[in-house]
Order: sequence, then structure tokens, then C-alpha cells
Amino acid sequence: MNRHILAVVFSLIVLAPAAARSAPTCNDRIRMATPTSRFTVNADGTVTDKKTKLTWLRCPMGMVLDDGGTPSVLGDDRCLPAAQATTFTWAAALLAAQQLNASGGLGGATDWRVPNRKELLSIVETRCTSPALNTQVFPEIPGGQFLSATPYSSAPRLVWATDFGTGGETLPSKSTALALRLVRG
Repeated sequence: MNRHILAVVFSLIVLAPAAARSAPTCNDRIRMATPTSRFTVNADGTVTDKKTKLTWLRCPMGMVLDDGGTPSVLGDDRCLPAAQATTFTWAAALLAAQQLNASGGLGGATDWRVPNRKELLSIVETRCTSPALNTQVFPEIPGGQFLSATPYSSAPRLVWATDFGTGGETLPSKSTALALRLVRG
């Protein structure tokens, strides 16, 4: 019974259309850390951060971008589930990046990788929670925690992750399956 309830809740939260999701809670008295103007949205489903020079997948791995038929309007963009996995263990995340590159990459680039801890934190929107992310640039997140490539030096079986629900960091086990957003640059 509990598994059934969890499956229903998962479906409602993760698979619901973007329009049905609640907007992030933001403090308008705090200056945006990641304003939309800081990013160049590319036609191939990626976005380039002008400040860090990093290029990110707009949707997490295992999801595909739907621009609502209006490529120049960011407000109706959403990420839809694809046939691939949407969560990855640390080893599977590193392998997913290698496999993407080996298959020809994306947008003509074959240097996609799992972001390190600092890179992942660079896209946290510090004035918002639920999610702590610029949802114009990064339309949706499944769950909240995203893997980084950075192991925790004091406990090698742990890895740094960023929780985009709160904007904070966590230290899950490398065997915990979490969301993944690849980066290059």
C-alpha cells in the first residue's frame, strides 16, 4: 500500500506538466544570483552561462526539452520524461556522460561531463526555494538533489550533491540514485 501511494505521489510531482507545478518561493528583496540575462539559451536544448562560460543541459538527463512550439519564449518551456533513466548513481552518472560523448555528443560537442561541486552551486538561485533555480533557464527539476563529480574527501563512499529544493548541499552515498545535469566548458 505504501509503495502504491509513493508511486502516485511521484507521478504527481515528477511527471506533472510544468503549468501544474507551483512557482518557486522567492524573496524579491534579494538580488537574483542567476538572472535570465546571465545566460544565452541555445537552440539545441543547452544554455551557456556568460559569467562562468559553462554550457549546461537545460533539462536533466533522461528528460527532453519541449519549448511549447515557441522557441523564443522561455516561459512555456518544460522538460518531459524520455525513455532513459532519470536518476543515476555516481558511477552511472560518469558513465552516462561518457556514453553521450561516445555517441556523438550534443550540439556538436563531445566533452560533456558531470559538473563538480562548485560548478553545480554556480547555478543555484539563492533568493528562491522549491526550486532554488532560475526556472526560465532550467525549466524543471525532478526531485531536488543533483549529483556532482566531487567525492567527499573525508568519506570516499560519499559524494557532494546540490539540493535545488533548498539551494544547499548534501552528502549522499555514491550508490544513491539522484538527478543529473551535464555540463561542458
